[in-house]
Amino acid sequence: MSTTSDPPGGPPCGNPHGATDAEITKAYRKLALKIHPDKQRPGMSKSESERVAKRFHDANEARAFLLEPERAEDRRKYDSTLISWAARRVEDERRERGMSDRRKRMREDLVDKERRAASGDARERNGRGGDGGNEGLVDRLRREGKAMRERYGNQRADEEARRESRERKKRKTVLEGRQVRVKWSRKKVGISHSEHSLASLLSKFGDVTKVELIGAKGNAALVTFA
Repeated sequence: MSTTSDPPGGPPCGNPHGATDAEITKAYRKLALKIHPDKQRPGMSKSESERVAKRFHDANEARAFLLEPERAEDRRKYDSTLISWAARRVEDERRERGMSDRRKRMREDLVDKERRAASGDARERNGRGGDGGNEGLVDRLRREGKAMRERYGNQRADEEARRESRERKKRKTVLEGRQVRVKWSRKKVGISHSEHSLASLLSKFGDVTKVELIGAKGNAALVTFA
């Protein structure tokens, strides 16, 4: 199974790769008319209204990401990330196909050796080939079969460890892309911010999922956005 099955996170509401600015603007206007909070049916619950408002906010963020000149560097970085992800996916799939072929050959080899060992046992029990040569062959095949099983098990364990390491790095990269470090002067601000006050203050930039105060002076925080 490929470890790069999911593409890296991009702009909200997706990225219509290859679309022109006019096509993006047209699609945005069509979506905005559909999901604008003022266009919704009356009597919606609070949760439904919040969901519609968030979707409209996300659509605005997506349009800004895709069209505004000051976001050009963000778009360039995202395109570069997407290209790298696609290349890694192709390489992972190629490696997985090659690994699958090797595993298949190893299993077939192991089955063949065990079949030969079982055949030697049967001949020995029936008195047809109970000499020391056949007995030595059976023992050798058994040892080889056991060694192959151990190698196969170790190989699988190594592959799982490497896959888990890649997944951890991927999760860390995605998380770091959603985190921002902020720092302030307590003398200039005049107050000591709490995690709650920071989350409320920064919510205008997006949904804040976690705020962690850092530093010995209590004037810095690590903010994680959704």
